[in-house]
Amino acid sequence: MKAFVPGCAAAVLLALTAFAQDGSVAGAWLLEMSWSGARSTGSCDFTIDAGRLSGTCGGDDRFAVNGRVDGRKLSWQVDVKQGGAEGHMEFEGELDDAGTAIKGTCTVGDQAGTFTMKRRAA
Repeated sequence: MKAFVPGCAAAVLLALTAFAQDGSVAGAWLLEMSWSGARSTGSCDFTIDAGRLSGTCGGDDRFAVNGRVDGRKLSWQVDVKQGGAEGHMEFEGELDDAGTAIKGTCTVGDQAGTFTMKRRAA
């Protein structure tokens, strides 16, 4: 029985770690994007359900997020409408080991760039 308990504990710990990684992306994030000498900031609020990433991103106007999470890697798209113009944004990034930052690449229309996200204080 002693051999079973450590093995069982390891399996439970592994399952909890995987859940924590997916769950740690959920919440409020500050977003900074850079491309072609331009910079833009905003925020995102993420929820996760069975690997599906949803929520909103934006500034004063909020836009729906459609994406996915696989461990610490995530990707999502946002369609925006502002001032009569429409645009499509795509993001691919990875959550850091501490669960406090996400970094990756983004496209805004036909412009490629990078982004950084940090957890927003409650």
